Amino acid sequence: MKRKALLIFLLIFPGLIACGGSAVKMVPPHLTAGQEQIAKGMPYYQKGCYKKALEYFLRAHEIFTSYDQREGIAMSLNNLGAAYRGIDEPESALILFQEAHRIYSGIGNPAGARQALCNQAAALIDLGDLAGAEKALDEASKIRVEIAGKLFIPLISNQGILLTKKKEFAKAEEILKNALAASDPENLSDIAVVNSALGHLMLEKGENRQAIDYFEKALDADRKAGFHKGIADDLRYIGEAYEKLREDRKAVENWQESVKIYALLGAEDEVDELMGRLRAAADRASVNIELTEFFVNHWLEGRMTEGLCD
Repeated sequence: MKRKALLIFLLIFPGLIACGGSAVKMVPPHLTAGQEQIAKGMPYYQKGCYKKALEYFLRAHEIFTSYDQREGIAMSLNNLGAAYRGIDEPESALILFQEAHRIYSGIGNPAGARQALCNQAAALIDLGDLAGAEKALDEASKIRVEIAGKLFIPLISNQGILLTKKKEFAKAEEILKNALAASDPENLSDIAVVNSALGHLMLEKGENRQAIDYFEKALDADRKAGFHKGIADDLRYIGEAYEKLREDRKAVENWQESVKIYALLGAEDEVDELMGRLRAAADRASVNIELTEFFVNHWLEGRMTEGLCD
């Protein structure tokens, strides 16, 4: 699955402390410098501009390390791992998540340790190590975090994705539908990720109409969130479902929009992979895609008025 499984970033911003008429206690600037870099990188990550986000997360890690801020070191490692998964480097991501887990465990942060394990599992799924992913998720499920009555969506969504990979479709559907029911409708990331996971499950089962429904719900959430990469991925898989249904015109319609967003993001591998399928479907449906090809080539050459990741 090309869409990245859900990742939560544990951002903690020490604020100004004031009580009644007492003097405001200022936090020394060097103690907030790392969080400021994380905050600058997050908008890029949330748009799918992973390479740009990496720059800020790396700066944050250097700052946290220089002041021995263990919580920040672990957080920045987790964020770096997420960005490396975004650029399809799961091996590097796995190493970063493992170190984040080690530090979180050492400083007694169960929530951070659980998150890092869930992220490890996502990277292991990317690498095809399903046994390793299952072990990480089992370990994560045993960590007690004091949030009564709250299901942890990254854990159960990754369990559903793993079960899909293992072809245990009935179990995967049950757990993913539970995750969807438990998701906060205001949390667009959760809604998009779980619907996307259900869409992939339906594709695997050959239930392509249902796959389209789920991917369209993910698309709606990603549009509202402004997640360019997610929008492109959703459109791509909607097109794939239509192709399987032999509805080439609808496949072309969605793939044209998807490939243009990939081009605006500078995602050459995704463009190359999708363009061949788009051309073949366009030929079958007798659709002229010359204008799409023009814009894709134009934008891949960097000739846009303003890059999405600038």
